Amino acid sequence: MFIQYRKKNMYFKSLIYLFITSILLMLLVTACRPKESKKQEEVPKTKEDFAKQLREIVSPLQSYIPFSPDVNYPYIREDVRVQIMNNVFDFVQENSENPLAQDACKEVAQEVAQWARIAKDNNRWVLALVCIDVYEMLGARSQALQRLRMRGEQLIAQPKIFVRGFLDDKDTGQTTIFVEIINRITGEKKRVAARVGDEFENIRVVEIVPYKNVVRFEYIPIEGMFIDVEGPKF
Repeated sequence: MFIQYRKKNMYFKSLIYLFITSILLMLLVTACRPKESKKQEEVPKTKEDFAKQLREIVSPLQSYIPFSPDVNYPYIREDVRVQIMNNVFDFVQENSENPLAQDACKEVAQEVAQWARIAKDNNRWVLALVCIDVYEMLGARSQALQRLRMRGEQLIAQPKIFVRGFLDDKDTGQTTIFVEIINRITGEKKRVAARVGDEFENIRVVEIVPYKNVVRFEYIPIEGMFIDVEGPKF
């Protein structure tokens, strides 16, 4: 009886030993199996490679550039502007010591400068300023684009003007106009009562044309820029 029990015990021990040995062998085979090497990203080697990479970064801008007068192009979104600027910044930082990348920056910068001029010609001033920002971040400098930037910033800062009413003073013969001004950037609204010659918010009241129900304003930051605004019709 004892011998029989001992044989059974040895049998179970052999099974356990065999099981553990199999597990260890499987782990050993798995550990020795060569790992699949990750596919490495292509590293730019020529100026053309860098230029191609950079064009892909700025390519979202092309969806907003009004290349054709027959197409209704959308206005650039703020999230798109931020994403492009961040990606261009990263590219410039990572390749600041590479002369081939710098040459690529100059080449692509000239293309972006042309986009800025097209945007300006179509009164897409926000888009033009984005292109100029990209152009300057790529390390390029241009007095013409700098002047374009100044004009664009002035135009964007120009408030929207609405003439809400007139009040004639029969004793003095003067007319008071009631003007509503909206800041294009903040959306802030302001109401002003003014007469010819008065200035407010970089706006000057030049004249009132009664028979046309029109008020002519001058936008002071840009010399010679006049805005005719029609008043309410009663």
